[in-house]
Amino acid sequence: MDGNSIDRKNVCDEMKIQRTKLFDQFSRHPKDIRLALAIKILDDQIADCTEWSRTNHKNTEIDKKNIVLV
Repeated sequence: MDGNSIDRKNVCDEMKIQRTKLFDQFSRHPKDIRLALAIKILDDQIADCTEWSRTNHKNTEIDKKNIVLV
């Protein structure tokens, strides 16, 4: 894993933690639309991050398969 991947993973992990905190607040205040919207935005960002991670992992696997030993 390169530095960019590690940074991206840390950002994703922080978003997941933030989402959990917001969801806990939303559980106590289900009528608070601001919290619901913030959770929705974080869910979308986490999904993008997950997709990037999967794509990056697949590209790494393809690169490993394309290595030609001389």
